[in-house]
Amino acid sequence: MLARLWWKEVRVFGWLWVFIVVLAVFSQCVALQVGDESWRHGALTQLVLSWAALYAFAVSSAAFAGEREEQTLRWLDVLPVPRSLLWGGKASFAVLSTLIMALVLTVIAELGTTHRDPQSYGLNAILLGFFALLLESVAWGLFWSSLSKHVLIAATLAIVCVGSIAGMAVEGVFFNLQTLNRSAWLRLLLASILFAISCVVITRNLQPERVQLPAPSFSRRNRVERRQGRRHSANWSLIWATCRESLGVWCALALLGILGTLAGRWWVEKDPMLSMATIFATVTSLLAGVNVFHADNRSLTYRFYVQHGVSAARVWLVKTAVWMVVLGVFWLGFALCFGARGLVVFLPIPAAFASGLLCGQVIKNGISAAVVASGVFVALGVPTVSAQMLFLVPLCAIALPPLVLSAASYSWANEWMLRRSGAKPILHLMGALGLGFTGLFLAYLAYRVGSVPDIGPVSDGVVGGVIPAGADRTGIKLYEAAHRSALRHHHRNSDALPAGRAGQQWSKEVNTVLARGWNPEAKAIVEWWRENQETIALVRQAAAFSGVHFEPQGVTSVVGTRGPRVVDLRDVLLLLAMDARERESRNDLAGAWDDIRLAFRVAHQATEDGGLIRWMVAAEYENQALHMALAWVGDPRHTRQTLRAALDDLKTIPERLPIAEAIKTESALWDQAMSLPGGELKPLVIESFASPEWKPYQIDLCLWLLANRAERTRARRVGRINFADLLQNCDYDPWKRPGLERTSVFDGRQGLFSLRDAIIILFGSHEMGYYLQSTPLVRYSFYAYFSLTNPGDTNLTDRRALVQLLALRLWQTEHNGEAPDRLDALLSSDLRSLPLDPYSGRRFGYVRSTGQSVIPLGLPADAWRFNEDSTVPSTKGQWLLYSVGHDRKDNGGKDSETSMNWSSGGGDIIYPVPDGRAKSRDGAEPAPK
Repeated sequence: MLARLWWKEVRVFGWLWVFIVVLAVFSQCVALQVGDESWRHGALTQLVLSWAALYAFAVSSAAFAGEREEQTLRWLDVLPVPRSLLWGGKASFAVLSTLIMALVLTVIAELGTTHRDPQSYGLNAILLGFFALLLESVAWGLFWSSLSKHVLIAATLAIVCVGSIAGMAVEGVFFNLQTLNRSAWLRLLLASILFAISCVVITRNLQPERVQLPAPSFSRRNRVERRQGRRHSANWSLIWATCRESLGVWCALALLGILGTLAGRWWVEKDPMLSMATIFATVTSLLAGVNVFHADNRSLTYRFYVQHGVSAARVWLVKTAVWMVVLGVFWLGFALCFGARGLVVFLPIPAAFASGLLCGQVIKNGISAAVVASGVFVALGVPTVSAQMLFLVPLCAIALPPLVLSAASYSWANEWMLRRSGAKPILHLMGALGLGFTGLFLAYLAYRVGSVPDIGPVSDGVVGGVIPAGADRTGIKLYEAAHRSALRHHHRNSDALPAGRAGQQWSKEVNTVLARGWNPEAKAIVEWWRENQETIALVRQAAAFSGVHFEPQGVTSVVGTRGPRVVDLRDVLLLLAMDARERESRNDLAGAWDDIRLAFRVAHQATEDGGLIRWMVAAEYENQALHMALAWVGDPRHTRQTLRAALDDLKTIPERLPIAEAIKTESALWDQAMSLPGGELKPLVIESFASPEWKPYQIDLCLWLLANRAERTRARRVGRINFADLLQNCDYDPWKRPGLERTSVFDGRQGLFSLRDAIIILFGSHEMGYYLQSTPLVRYSFYAYFSLTNPGDTNLTDRRALVQLLALRLWQTEHNGEAPDRLDALLSSDLRSLPLDPYSGRRFGYVRSTGQSVIPLGLPADAWRFNEDSTVPSTKGQWLLYSVGHDRKDNGGKDSETSMNWSSGGGDIIYPVPDGRAKSRDGAEPAPK
């Protein structure tokens, strides 16, 4: 008889055994492909044994509750089988089948384990801890199965009990190996007690189970009509039948909801995302969906619906509506308990309910329907949530897959009621699901393309960066020769410095010369400058050419950057700065200004026929030239002639680099890149967002998701809108750009956006911020464009400050070295109007120093990045010219904006006015006018 009981259980749960093994193998393969090396060091064993625990809950919970649901326990009592033997057969099958599954899954996990970590994933420790856990799972399942009449409720209560005990034991970490091992004997003792209780409950309940024949509400229609004197509609009868059949399940779900609320309130301090409460909400919603048609499947009530001529559509609509109303009442209380924070709990509810609804309708066995519904929920939830997290779809799109499942369930309602056999109902269901999800995918593609308007090309379609035919390449060849020469000598001097300190020591010495002037004792700098005299001569020759065409920069400046050769001129500009400092030391101020003017020319040449990246490199060169000029202004030996010549020279140099043409060129390059076939774009896109440790299938998947034809069309449209926005605002001062309060939009997470508000602030429109955030191909490729305005704004501020400093120095030459009390005193033939602060739209600040720290003239805010700070104390009473800086807050020149506080938007940009009465560097008094 025991063998017959086992054979009966094998026929019922054999398919579930195979299903769990297949799921475990699939999850193991995914973990090995996607996960880190810890999976190969023993973590796989814990993963697969968790699937064995799921099987333990299912088989033990259905042991007696399943017999009550199917009303076969009375049939077993009729047989000459004592209840003790019945309990022994059910319990032994649950324990042995679970342990055999655990053994099989452990062997499978060993095949994927290359080297086991004995400390973290020791096999003996894992088997001991999970052996106790599996027996505890079986024991709780048998316990609740002996008391309950519903398999799903028994399984859920068993999972809740095991999870709650584990959660309280390890303070929020489920299935922690060390904790499982420490409490193994206590768990075995608890399992023994639960086994004994379930045995007593079953054996003492000697009265045979009574079979409750199905009694649908329609059989009582005549009595109800006679008693009330009016005719009830079929809808009210269906509602009454649904409430009567589901009352017990509702009470159980209400109990689970209360437990979930209490658990969520207890966990809220430990788990801000309310994960425990979300799990309860998902589980109860899935069980509710399964139970919509589970009672009808169990009691065959749908036969009476057919006999009384009730349509399948009406049955489906009424039953689903009743369950949704009851579920809504449950979660309304939950929402009132948690407030706005509880909204995250409601996100998985539609998918969980719809998955359970369809599986409970198609699969007769309740526990089987719940297991399959869990798989369907995960298969739908992972891609949907991932798409929403990447902003590929709006938040409301989370409800669309549940709608497809619900529509498929509605279309299959007729087959459900008529119980048609053969392949036609299966094909009908598969066709409904296939048609629904195909339409959903097509709607997704249409949304991705159609939600962004196409404003047309920003430029005339002429791609820049192409060297004209017959162009004179003498200038670029001279620049290339200068670069090779500077690079060779720079490396030789760097290698001569102590190991590990070459780059840091070199930068420190260079910045010291830039800030304090030429130092003959800096031997490395002096030697480097002397060895590069030929380099400086080559730069002078190259800058003399009117048209210098650098090499094309590839498909686009960011995607597939091969780099214009112009980026290699940093050392050349640094050499010019050193040469200017050396000339100043010899009182050759006019010759030093020639080097500065040459640096400005190199910066403007670098923007010819180039895109935005080349423009940003040129802005870096212009920044170097401006700081050379600021350092030059601070020399106390200036005469009116040198200062006047410099001011006149500065008026001939454009105030801004030509960014409009760079934007148009970049737009044409971007259109060209997004029109390439996928195969040609693949290596270029990989260079932008792929990580070196990515595997080939991960790269192909990302390319399929982020660089397909629809995504490239969307990216092209978003790029055009972005370039049009940049083109419209490129010549505006920062204060004219609405909402610009911060310029840092990254939080260190591999270039992902930290705040939606930061993007909106930067670009001044909600639409532009959403477009950039919801288009990964643009988001990962446009990273260099987000800070595009920063170098231009900084240079513009330095340029306007330089003009005023030159005017102040001219004033000092006429007033015995004294600076004016007001900037208005500068208005003369030398300066007809005062430049405005780009960050405030008002005049620059002009105050006396109280001894606060400032950045020396000629030194960028981040130049001494290897030191703790780049500021020095100012002289009390010294005049300070300042801009309000990136944060647009006027601090009165008290705080200097440096590289340490710039990212948080603090401090003013301060320019200390040189003292015109200071002695020359050789100790002599300044020369008379």
